[in-house]
Amino acid sequence: MTKRILDVLQENGAKATFFVMGNRMGTYPDTVKSAYEIGCEIGNHSYSHENLTKLDTDKIIYEVEHSDDCIKEVISVGNVLLRLLTFYYLPSLI
Repeated sequence: MTKRILDVLQENGAKATFFVMGNRMGTYPDTVKSAYEIGCEIGNHSYSHENLTKLDTDKIIYEVEHSDDCIKEVISVGNVLLRLLTFYYLPSLI
């Protein structure tokens, strides 16, 4: 499905943002590279899709940073976007 979406984006000169989980980077590296190469932005959706409001600060940091490291291995750049599972206010991250 993502391949078809990427084809439509490229055919129409459009861009999108894809939020990816770090633990999926080893499974779909070519898809992520393709999206990045056509100008799409790649964002962080945590490493394992855990509910960050139920984790301690160290585990939250691990989820975000480890995912970012996995993304960097595939597209060689970090990202500045983080999408949580849903809208959560996490005072510990501010």
